[in-house]
Amino acid sequence: MLGFTDNRQDASLQAGHFNDFVQILLLRGALLAAIRNEPGQVLTDDILTQRVLDHLHLEPADYGENPGAKGGAAELTRGALRDVLGYRLYYDLRRGWRITSPNLEQLQLLEIGYRGLVECCQDEAEWEEAHPLLRSLSPEKRYEIALELLAVMRRSLCIKTIHLDPFFQEQIRNRSFNRLKEPWGLSEDERLTPSSYMIPRPRSAHGTSGIDAVFVSHRSRFGRRFKSREVWGLDNPYYPERFDEDTYNEVIDSLLRVLSVYGIVEATDLPQGYKGYRLESSLLE
Repeated sequence: MLGFTDNRQDASLQAGHFNDFVQILLLRGALLAAIRNEPGQVLTDDILTQRVLDHLHLEPADYGENPGAKGGAAELTRGALRDVLGYRLYYDLRRGWRITSPNLEQLQLLEIGYRGLVECCQDEAEWEEAHPLLRSLSPEKRYEIALELLAVMRRSLCIKTIHLDPFFQEQIRNRSFNRLKEPWGLSEDERLTPSSYMIPRPRSAHGTSGIDAVFVSHRSRFGRRFKSREVWGLDNPYYPERFDEDTYNEVIDSLLRVLSVYGIVEATDLPQGYKGYRLESSLLE
């Protein structure tokens, strides 16, 4: 029968998308409520999922395959739910991944900071060993530049957290399959996104050999802004006559070195001679 479509299948797909949309709104609402009810209105990685789960006000029948379970089985089911929520909360940090449903940061309802970043930018002893361009800046200007780079990393999921670890994600999937039901459990065909590495260099013509990476080179959007004279001051005597790729690499490496000293980012040696960086989730606020 030419042109026949299965309306039941279409309805099922639409219902699935609607459930996903409702779930992400509930999750964001619970996150916002958790922040507003936390002393100082600050959440950290170690309490994030538990606080959000508390503010979702879910009953076992809402998420558990066996809602009548008690004792250890009930706690394992709740733990499986926390793990799924942790993944979804970090995944929702991606900027623009839902064009019709901007996240809380895009709506300016959420601000993300980094523990120790202010002190890092004020530590003149460390910056004395940095590139002259960085050394010449005020702590406030260093903070602005560092904040912009860290935001690029965070929105690209260059974050070291167990929730974005591919091996732990396999455990999340298994526990979700055994203990949770949709929409709070993972769907069978859902692919989990692991963390990436930020590499402050151009992508090699030979590829990346399976490395999940975001290349923030001198030609990237961040790189072009990073090289602009307005960032460093129109009268900065250390601004080079030609801000080329080599200069960019020296300055960005110098910035990342100081951030690494404070543990805000972690450097990792990757295949093909790359050095990748990820944010330390325990310092996110």
